[in-house]
Amino acid sequence: MIKQAAQIKLLIVEDNLDDRMMIRRELIKNRLEFDIRVCEDREAFVLLLEKFDPHVVLSDYVLPDWSGLEAYLLCQEVKPQVPFIFVSGAVEEHLAEDSVLNKAFGFVLKNKLEELGLLIEKAVNLHYARIQLSNFISFIEDTNTSIPKLLEAYHLFFELDDCWAKEGDITLIKTKIQNMVKGVRNGIF
Repeated sequence: MIKQAAQIKLLIVEDNLDDRMMIRRELIKNRLEFDIRVCEDREAFVLLLEKFDPHVVLSDYVLPDWSGLEAYLLCQEVKPQVPFIFVSGAVEEHLAEDSVLNKAFGFVLKNKLEELGLLIEKAVNLHYARIQLSNFISFIEDTNTSIPKLLEAYHLFFELDDCWAKEGDITLIKTKIQNMVKGVRNGIF
């Protein structure tokens, strides 16, 4: 598993106090250590994305003055590397299959919150894998690595992203990242 911070930083977009408490109870039940920030409006959301720098965003789909979809799109604009999970009771299950929702990391119905803990753990692992890949690409750029080597790194990035989507195995991703770093240091790329 990729080394992580002691606490998972969660940004929750939810207007209902009871729902926020249900989510918190589920996190405690899953023995996840977390640091939570909650917001209800767009301005607070953007501010917290930038200042709090969450590992994962959880958002209701239906909000009073804006929507979870708007929150998702803002997240993609401001912090695209942060996994986004819809947690909603107001959306029919078939809507979770909608193409826009499929681009989000996940979707959990509020009456099935037992699925949330594992999904958050996977999302945090993906977040850290993306950070390592970003650091790797920066390393390549900083060491004046040639364009073909940089293109190979981008190709491997998409291979890793595809690997995650198909297998969800962070160990495999970690191994590939380590091999990429060794390859660059040894001049293989």
